[in-house]
Amino acid sequence: EDTCGEESAEVGILLCNQGSLYATQGALGDATAVLNRALPILESKYGVQHPKVGNCLNNLATVLLQQNMPNAALGYMERDLSICEKVLGPEHPDVAVTLLNLAQLFSRTQ
Repeated sequence: EDTCGEESAEVGILLCNQGSLYATQGALGDATAVLNRALPILESKYGVQHPKVGNCLNNLATVLLQQNMPNAALGYMERDLSICEKVLGPEHPDVAVTLLNLAQLFSRTQ
């Protein structure tokens, strides 16, 4: 942050990665906080339809699912799917991953 600036794209990417690491370690509250900080940075630096934004949205949705918050996760996951389909194409493997995550989400709300 001192080198690149608190709102730089690099910081946004690092925060997204840190959020994923926290989630892997089971620190879900910390993961949510860091990912919520990363998202607006990535959106402002790359635009709201960029794959890096989609990745952060997916990570945030996954963490919210782990916290048993499927309704909160749904909007993030749907935005990620929209980005993946638009930018990468409907046949891209990342689209399949997001669709699987959505299926998991819907199975929890049934």
